[in-house]
Amino acid sequence: MATCDYCHARKGKRQCPALGAICSVCCGTHRLKSIPCPSSCGYLGGLSIVADPEIQKVAVSREAFEVACEKLMDFTLSPAARDVEGEALQLCVPSGD
Repeated sequence: MATCDYCHARKGKRQCPALGAICSVCCGTHRLKSIPCPSSCGYLGGLSIVADPEIQKVAVSREAFEVACEKLMDFTLSPAARDVEGEALQLCVPSGD
């Protein structure tokens, strides 16, 4: 198995459309930040709307918004979401500091 093309330390178990083989830690930590994730990436789930700047330029109908919300909810229940669960909780829940 190849090493992660981002950190070069861990096993690259995911096939990243932007980089090649990547570990789940780098995928979850750097997606949409320093990795140019295409909207077609399966690990983005509901975040694919964020990854595609063309989508951001278009006004979104209520129906499209509801569909995106449903996809996001489906993603939260998927195995891919478990990889980023801790990171998401840190972003959503105040630390109390």
